[in-house]
Amino acid sequence: MENGQSIVLDLASRYGRALGIVLSSEGMNQVVITKEDNKYQVETFGEAANFEEVAMEYGDTRLVFNSFIGGEHSTVFAPPPILSFSRSKRLIETETNGSTIVERWNTNEWEITIQGILVDIEKHNYPESQVQRMVSLFEHNGIIKVVEAQFYDKGIDSIYFSKIDEIKGAVGFSDTIAYKLTAKSIKEVTFNLLEGDGK
Repeated sequence: MENGQSIVLDLASRYGRALGIVLSSEGMNQVVITKEDNKYQVETFGEAANFEEVAMEYGDTRLVFNSFIGGEHSTVFAPPPILSFSRSKRLIETETNGSTIVERWNTNEWEITIQGILVDIEKHNYPESQVQRMVSLFEHNGIIKVVEAQFYDKGIDSIYFSKIDEIKGAVGFSDTIAYKLTAKSIKEVTFNLLEGDGK
């Protein structure tokens, strides 16, 4: 992509082909990306209220899902993913005389489905570097800190990945790859060192 050049991306079609998701006419349907002096400006057409920036951090790596251009510091990585949350309780139940007694219960961690698209807007080829970043993110065997309102309102500040559900192409768009990941919430273990009484 040359300086001064602009690209119009039809997001509605890409999400539809890649994920089977139909964006409403009021949703963010198109973006215009303009390159100037190695910087990018992104304009959206339609309301983007259903999409928020999602940041994931581990070690010295920070991936931000809010636009399309990958930079050296991964400040911009991909369009915002669609997040789905589910949670259950772990119950020990006893059936007595036609009724159920719950003897003990515990709340399980959140199960999170993260799905979105990766687009190569530079060369309009297979987005190899973005897929490599996604795979590296999954292969990190540790806690990943997350930043986004949908995580915060559920009390989630860290996750770990349990599965890559799929990485697949989008029919009709050779520069677009769909991904779907499964993660679970986790609380970071902390320790307090208390000073003894000397005995």
